[in-house]
Amino acid sequence: MIVKKPLPFHVYLSRTEFESAGAATLAHTMEKTGAQTLWVDSNTAEDVISKNISQWKNHPSRFSKGLRFFIVVRGKTQFTRVFKKFESLSDNNTSGFRLGVSVPPSLAEDVFKNIKIGKPNDAYICLVPETVFSRENLSSQENSFSPDHHGVFQYLNESIRAAELLKKHGVGEILVLVGHQDPVVFFNACRFVKTHTGARIVVPFFPCGGEKICLTEYAISLGCVFSESCADELLVIPGSFEKVSPAINEAKNILSTCQVIPAAYTIISCPMCGRCALDIESLTHSIEERLSLLETQYREEGMLLEDIGGITVAVMGCSVNGPGEAREADIGVAGAKNHRGVLFKQGRPFKTVSQSRIVETLLSHTKEIVDERVKTRKVSKPM
Repeated sequence: MIVKKPLPFHVYLSRTEFESAGAATLAHTMEKTGAQTLWVDSNTAEDVISKNISQWKNHPSRFSKGLRFFIVVRGKTQFTRVFKKFESLSDNNTSGFRLGVSVPPSLAEDVFKNIKIGKPNDAYICLVPETVFSRENLSSQENSFSPDHHGVFQYLNESIRAAELLKKHGVGEILVLVGHQDPVVFFNACRFVKTHTGARIVVPFFPCGGEKICLTEYAISLGCVFSESCADELLVIPGSFEKVSPAINEAKNILSTCQVIPAAYTIISCPMCGRCALDIESLTHSIEERLSLLETQYREEGMLLEDIGGITVAVMGCSVNGPGEAREADIGVAGAKNHRGVLFKQGRPFKTVSQSRIVETLLSHTKEIVDERVKTRKVSKPM
């Protein structure tokens, strides 16, 4: 069964890329894309905690209220120092922030034992292959995940054993990073770990840059593991700070196309026939431009349309069959006689306007639907 819901996005940046971005710019970019988890190397983590945590806490957005740091373990001594630095900060400085560690299965228990965490059930530990972050700048999936099947399943078995040990220590949330180029191996690996550990599965995403073969492969592999509930979160490895936003948008486009997550907006239209009373192509283009502007407006206000399930708009050629065929859409327009358009909500007509006023009127009512959903969502949220 396909489950459409907002998906947790992680972002990994190397030390060089993290430093080039700056705290405020990175905060704005992550909020704009909806990412709430930042992965950094241990040699970057101390600078993160010392220089940036107060800036992010004061960032006037939801970004500062639920940020998670995952520190990539390369040595126990350095991480002990990092955790001590974090724990030395007052609660006022760290409120809203969660700190986690990404480690190979072989180090998981040692790191946990050597780092004093006040409340184990508040700890995050993500198990990762030793090869994942071995290079300063990752540029492709080949750099991180071995095609050797034996090596993959050895890592999976080690992760299962490590997850069992961490559960005994009372670790609150255990994640496992699983990735492979072969879609069949990838799917079976995710399902294997999920079945045996119940851990949240994080899968990696390297941007395709628009390459069709790469996009198709990701559509198959990501669509399968997420739609079958074998994976839970996505780790985006953009390679550079400038690619963070395009990479996350690319991943979202793939997942929304696979109907795994809601898109910010979706436009559906009929194939057109002899009864078509509208210029579907030009009208759809105009509506899409306005929906894009509307999405940007809400995003700049700190709200993502995906978070309320997205909005679906239908553009149909005639009012005879159009509203009924597009009854699953939130709102739509169908062509009518005398150069008019019939607006409808969930298949039910409610207003007729001239063709010259279709776009403006349709977008006005679309905004009303979005605002009502935002209002309902805020009211229903626990205080």
